[in-house]
Amino acid sequence: MPIQYLHYLITGMFFYIIYSTLVKSLGLDKVKSRYSLRNKLRKSLATNGFLAKYFYNDRAEEFINLTGLFKLKVNSIQYNFIRHISLYVAVWTYFISSFIAAGQFSLLNLLMVLGAFVLTSPLKLNIFFDYVLKNLAANHKRKMNAEVYSLYAQLKTEFQTRKVGNIYGLLFDYRNYFKAIKPAIEEVLYKWSESPDKAWEAFSKRIGTEEAKTLAIIMKEVEYSSQERSLALLEQKRDQFANSNYNAYRNYLKAREMILYIVIFSTASGAIVLNMVVVFMLFFKDIMGAANNIFQM
Repeated sequence: MPIQYLHYLITGMFFYIIYSTLVKSLGLDKVKSRYSLRNKLRKSLATNGFLAKYFYNDRAEEFINLTGLFKLKVNSIQYNFIRHISLYVAVWTYFISSFIAAGQFSLLNLLMVLGAFVLTSPLKLNIFFDYVLKNLAANHKRKMNAEVYSLYAQLKTEFQTRKVGNIYGLLFDYRNYFKAIKPAIEEVLYKWSESPDKAWEAFSKRIGTEEAKTLAIIMKEVEYSSQERSLALLEQKRDQFANSNYNAYRNYLKAREMILYIVIFSTASGAIVLNMVVVFMLFFKDIMGAANNIFQM
């Protein structure tokens, strides 16, 4: 028990040293507001903060956008800062535990943190991160195309069932029924006053898929066509949209099977490798202990 309390004491002192160093580096040692550290740290981790040149990364930004972390107001600077701080704290906690023989933070814990640090690295050499990023991008594209198809189908139904006089009003009502393409629809509404053509061009550019481009071309023609002509234009592209949606879903199923295989294989391989590393470290520790006993004799 006393050893455990000593471990907690030394770890607490270590965190206090980190806190004091951070306060001094940010120039907060003379500021007395209790919110100053949080505000200063937030500014430092902003896109124009002094930590941006060390931690900003385009691939991490793309990863955050695809996973939806941007909704939590997280950027790549904060993402990388948390990764490095976690590793730094884990390393020092392990050495402190080893130094006082407390055993509160094992080598396995350190290896797990190190593995997470490597796997979440946004560097191009990280094959795992690159694979995850590509699959997230493909999945996000599939979701957007599925919603583009739903928007197309809903618009076609409107032209089939009643007289459509205001497409802007339809989009305004539809926007809350979509998630992936909602920002693109809102951009259409925002730019509609300039020109419907510019609005649909912005829609196509925002989503960036062939399906979105096709729908934008159709809707630019629909805006200046009669009811019958508009319905005919929408009907002409029905098979194209349906086939595209089907092929995208089939590719998604194949990708999901591959991801499940990789997860299972990686988990099994990781467990084997970690066990080998732990065994080697214990073996090395025993050898060093025996060598020390020989020299002491």
